[in-house]
Formats: sequence, C-alpha cells, structure tokens
Amino acid sequence: MLRLAALTINGTFKGFAFSPHIRALASVVGVAIWSQVSLGFLMAFLAGGGAPSGVIGWSTMVLLEIMNVYRSWSDVGKNAARP
Repeated sequence: MLRLAALTINGTFKGFAFSPHIRALASVVGVAIWSQVSLGFLMAFLAGGGAPSGVIGWSTMVLLEIMNVYRSWSDVGKNAARP
C-alpha cells in the first residue's frame, strides 16, 4: 500500500520530494521478501522436491526489484540536482 501511495503521489505535488525515497524503501522491502521466497524454492530444489522454474521465476522478481531500487535512487539524485 505504501508503494502504491508513493506511485500515486509521484510527481503530483511539487513540494513533496520524498516520493523516490518511499519507492526505494518499498523496493528494498520487496527485495527482502522476494529473495526469501526465492531462497525457499532453491532449498526445496536442492533437497530434491522442488522445481528449478520456481527459483528462476522468483529470482527474476528479485532482479526487477533491484532495478527498481536503482531507478528510485537515480530519481533521488535528479531531484537533489534541481534548484
């Protein structure tokens, strides 16, 4: 819900410059969650009862969240450079 609010606010209010910070924080939380899910699928695969497609699919979510963190922090830099 916090991420949805940050995306809604993003760019709407000129005086609110913390939207990229909230988006970055939400993406870091997403990285933590998706990495744990991916780790669970990896452990199940290594134990012999899981499929490798779960590891690949959920690891992709981790990579996408890492890209979101990078893009959010680049927006923080762009906002800081504005007068």
